Amino acid sequence: MKRFWMIAAMGALAIVLTGCNNGGGAEPSAAGSQSAGQDASAGAASAQQSTVEAGSPEEVLANIQADFNDTAQKLYDEQAAMFDEVGESFDDYTANQQLVNDWYALALSETEALGERTYENSKVYFQSVINTVDPSDDDAIHDAIEAYYDAIYEDAYGDYYDAVYEDAFKDAYDQFYDGILADALDAEDYGVVSDARSEEYDSWSDARSDIYNAISDARSDVYDVSSDAYSAYYDDEFILDEIFRDPVVNVKKNDEE
Repeated sequence: MKRFWMIAAMGALAIVLTGCNNGGGAEPSAAGSQSAGQDASAGAASAQQSTVEAGSPEEVLANIQADFNDTAQKLYDEQAAMFDEVGESFDDYTANQQLVNDWYALALSETEALGERTYENSKVYFQSVINTVDPSDDDAIHDAIEAYYDAIYEDAYGDYYDAVYEDAFKDAYDQFYDGILADALDAEDYGVVSDARSEEYDSWSDARSDIYNAISDARSDVYDVSSDAYSAYYDDEFILDEIFRDPVVNVKKNDEE
């Protein structure tokens, strides 16, 4: 089972951003990363709070990436525990099928909460850039925005997509639909197993689609933040309120359109 580590990426960030911290003021102290340890019911409640402390831009980005790693690792650990608890026979699966659905729900709630935390933590990053990077240094500002995009949109979400949407859900597919339930077709009542297998596939597919949409939506937010940061800078309004300004006009189309 693939594990999701970002040590090399964090080291690269330090190199990219070292030249950006040319602004005045003392460099803030390093921030410790905080785990994404939230269960399905509590995840949304705390998701909108930033979970990284103020620090240098490279420290903040490294801690945001650590949140992605912690979240993916939690889902892997919870999945492994769920596999053990469900068991290995068709009867075991039938008795514990709700545990499988609970993990699917957890994967979605953790992914959505991660996206909300990342948006809030992005404010911490850009405030650090504003505080530490010389606003007259076009190259340094450009590098800081590009570093954010590369670290979060490309690396963190790209790796999280691979670890959760691709690998973890493939493990679930192999364990149940193509594993326990496929083996049971020849050993148990075919019609009963076939129905259970169809239900499992639908649950798995729906959950995986929800994960895809959650990652896509959150990734779009990161793209928008990067674009808005460039716009704010070129408009000589490189302040947090402009980078994260809510649109004045926000038209919602009718469902049928």
